[in-house]
Amino acid sequence: MMAASMAYLLSSSATANPTKFFKASLNNIKKCTLPSTTGWELKRDYLLTACRLLDSSPDLPVFVDYDHLNENALDIMAFYKNFQASYVILPDIPCAPWYQALFFQLPHQRVQLPSADDLFLDASGSPVGPLPWKHYLVLLQQ
Repeated sequence: MMAASMAYLLSSSATANPTKFFKASLNNIKKCTLPSTTGWELKRDYLLTACRLLDSSPDLPVFVDYDHLNENALDIMAFYKNFQASYVILPDIPCAPWYQALFFQLPHQRVQLPSADDLFLDASGSPVGPLPWKHYLVLLQQ
């Protein structure tokens, strides 16, 4: 039995020439949805290793908040000099609206975190499991 193809014909205009349609997979056109990170924390072992690489303290607050990255990006950009030193976990997702601002325009130090099933722990202390993108621990400081 052959699996059904999940492909769609796309065009930039309803009046476009039918020969200019192209086939696109559903995976290429579906919306990118980030998981809710409420209650998540970075496993202490990975935090200690990353802090050694950044030559910084592991006792600073760590923010894992994918739910509000869009809203917080402008605040971080405008007021990062007024923040107490802290860490932000940023997923490496170039299509996200905050990506360019937080990765390339904000002066900061960052280190890539390992891709491990137990990188993040949920509110009950259980590993969240693997995620499909890279993560960075970003040190925000004055």
